[in-house]
Amino acid sequence: MSKSRLTIENSTSLEFENPMLMELLTVWRQKRCGRELPARNDFDPLELPADVWPHLVLIDVEGLEKARFRYRLLGSHIVDTLGRNATGRYIDEVQDPLDYDVFVEGFRQAISLRQPIRSTGNAIFVNKAWVTYESVILPLSPDDDLVNMLLVPAVFTGTQEPDAP
Repeated sequence: MSKSRLTIENSTSLEFENPMLMELLTVWRQKRCGRELPARNDFDPLELPADVWPHLVLIDVEGLEKARFRYRLLGSHIVDTLGRNATGRYIDEVQDPLDYDVFVEGFRQAISLRQPIRSTGNAIFVNKAWVTYESVILPLSPDDDLVNMLLVPAVFTGTQEPDAP
């Protein structure tokens, strides 16, 4: 059986190379307003600097036991880097099946730990070179109980050709 070619590190250590990610983590913390988790409705896009919008990804979380993830929103930085817009698509429909579990592991951690996760690494997308990225996975909950959405600002920092299989 083949294994994933992705190299992703997920961590609760929230030390970022990109200052924009720290700024968004700070906003997420402020939006909690005494709760464990903020809700999507707590965020007004007009409160965020315009240079952040292209880096935003919103992911719907569907189901409890074996959550399924759907791209609700992909910012233009993400779409331009990937060369396609997967808004409205389930991640398991667009991600290579060999890479899926590695790709969503950080999402699962953010949901189960109910806290932000820093994710970094190299990811490959269909017909694309390896892309180096840094992101923070921010869980959202409408009732401070069920995580129903993830806010995942991401910054792509470079590309390189993948090694031959």
